[in-house]
Amino acid sequence: MPESQSVSAAVSVEPVSPSWGARLWPRLKWVMFGLVLWFVTRQAQGMWRDLQGKSISIDPAAFALCALSTLLAWGPSIWFWRWLLVKLGVKSPWFPTLHSYLVGHLGKYVPGKATVIVIRTAMLRKFGLRPAVGAFTVTLETLTYMAAGVATVAMLAPYASVDVPQLQWLRHLAERPVLGFAVALGVAVTGIVGLSLSSRRFVTLASRMAERKGDGDGVLDHLPWYVVPTGFVLFLAAWWIQGLGLGLAIRAVSPGDFHWGDWPRWTGAAAIAMVGGFVALFAPGGLGVREALTLALLSHLEPGVAVLVTVVWRAASLVGELVYTAVFSVVDRFVPNEFSTREESATQTS
Repeated sequence: MPESQSVSAAVSVEPVSPSWGARLWPRLKWVMFGLVLWFVTRQAQGMWRDLQGKSISIDPAAFALCALSTLLAWGPSIWFWRWLLVKLGVKSPWFPTLHSYLVGHLGKYVPGKATVIVIRTAMLRKFGLRPAVGAFTVTLETLTYMAAGVATVAMLAPYASVDVPQLQWLRHLAERPVLGFAVALGVAVTGIVGLSLSSRRFVTLASRMAERKGDGDGVLDHLPWYVVPTGFVLFLAAWWIQGLGLGLAIRAVSPGDFHWGDWPRWTGAAAIAMVGGFVALFAPGGLGVREALTLALLSHLEPGVAVLVTVVWRAASLVGELVYTAVFSVVDRFVPNEFSTREESATQTS
């Protein structure tokens, strides 16, 4: 036997089979997802009986505004993600960045939540976006957005849970505006200061998480300290737009239950439901978990109305994302986009 073949045979190793835990987890996720859907469906069926014999109508204008609010709510995220890309040397024009963000956002409905990274990175590869940079920036944007979501929950939970029997101990904060405002302001300031002081650790956490999904070409933790707190402030505003979307879903189903004074309640409920859905890694797009939390937090509405509002809110979000994605895809493929072309040329020559 030639020496090269003997050396090759000596260093060859058997492929390592995944552990039993790694094999079990995907199946366990689907079981958990199925149980959640079963529970939510049974709960919704019982509440839906409240609408039997009643006329049901959905205001198309309010539904359209609810769908539009989803795009507006993700606007700060799109800006922040592109800002991160520019900071890391990826000169991606606005239109392709917007397009890739919206298309990639649909990847959240695939279990594991990593498809978002794959789609966005693939669509911006021609602008020099490497897998590791794509994974890092998407992860950091998501973590910052969820940090703002957790802060929003802490600020507005008393308003969102005012009619939830198990959380009546929070009610006194909602009934005392000055105290409630002081708590909300304290949470916001604490979040901004805390993220400013621990910005490097936060960015390093995102980098380590991204290394599992990118090409592993090193830690990307050299962003300025002010990047994360800036995103945090932007995303606090974005969560209020998410809350408006829930309010518009209520307006579409039951105009009499729509009151502008409930905006803090809508925002708190939206944050609780969406953060809860994100944490549930087994649920694609938070499906089932988000709906269960929304139903619990809409207890001030008639049961059947609460079910319909929950369905309309999810449907408007999904329809909006599909429409925006389709429109931008058509524009990108068939319509000459002179602005995008000029911007792309400018980025390549700079």
